[in-house]
Amino acid sequence: MNTKRGLTVIELLVVVLIIGVLIGMLLPSVSRSRSAGLGAQCLNNLRQLALSSLNYESANMHFPMGVGVDAIGGVDAEHMSGLVAILPFMEQNNVFARIRDDKERPPLWTLEYEMWEMRIPVFMCPAVGDDGQDFGPTHYGFCIGDRARNVARPEAVRGMFGTGQKVTFADLPDGSSNTIMLGEMAPHEGTRTDYATKQSAESLRNPSVARMLRHEGSVWRFRGDVSLSPLQRGGLWADGRSGVAMFNTVLPPNSPTAVVDGVLGGDGFFSASGRHPGAVNVVMGDASVRSVATDVDCGDLTAATLGEQEMVDGAKSPYGPWGSLGAVNDGAGDVTQF
Repeated sequence: MNTKRGLTVIELLVVVLIIGVLIGMLLPSVSRSRSAGLGAQCLNNLRQLALSSLNYESANMHFPMGVGVDAIGGVDAEHMSGLVAILPFMEQNNVFARIRDDKERPPLWTLEYEMWEMRIPVFMCPAVGDDGQDFGPTHYGFCIGDRARNVARPEAVRGMFGTGQKVTFADLPDGSSNTIMLGEMAPHEGTRTDYATKQSAESLRNPSVARMLRHEGSVWRFRGDVSLSPLQRGGLWADGRSGVAMFNTVLPPNSPTAVVDGVLGGDGFFSASGRHPGAVNVVMGDASVRSVATDVDCGDLTAATLGEQEMVDGAKSPYGPWGSLGAVNDGAGDVTQF
């Protein structure tokens, strides 16, 4: 006689419950593993960009300018990002040549121009990917140190990059391993990388004012009365102007970006930002990569931003270790533990 029997309903429910518990235990681990993998890929992108910049320096005896590309003439060349300059050093010489040689090249932000729409994978954080916007984005920008004034016409070298500045290793008295070269400026999930424009110069006297531009309790969304740029941070990889493409080490990571008395660029606060939990990724001047906590010590955010002479004199950054990480000459010593 056949004595086999199937599972009872109660037994089936117990099996389903056990499977559900196991899946619930595994999912966070899978999510953490995926997040760690994306973070590692992001750091690798930054390392590649740093090595390309270092190769550029070896060939030209100075780093690329943060804004402006000598080797390309024509319309908007003075506004192009240093990312354009390093294209030949990252196996993208064909893209560089097409931009350089196109006698009918339209201005930046011109729709239906192939070069401005091109996606270059190393410019894109894998945690963000392609958000489907009209132009080719970059999720990485050059660091201008803790400079917030005279951004478009700098005299002193305060960061590894600047508008029209050809920085050399001799300009880095704090050492390349103690100075940020590039970092993330990627959007949070479900948001744009909007930035505020035409802000009051009051914030240059008290940077903490700029932190109030977003809704209370929101890290990412601006108040409804704040004027916003129609463009985005990193919205076009070829544009090097400060509102679009640079970051400074004044406000902590994931803070608002705010241009003072301008739209595309000028003075102000250009914040690093990223999608990795609790940190943004940066690469130092020696191509070493690290993650910086979003709650990094930023010193006294009510202290006025430095004037040009203070930067010439190598004044210590008032913005704590974060400010010192960006500054090339504030004498802070080894800050690589952050």
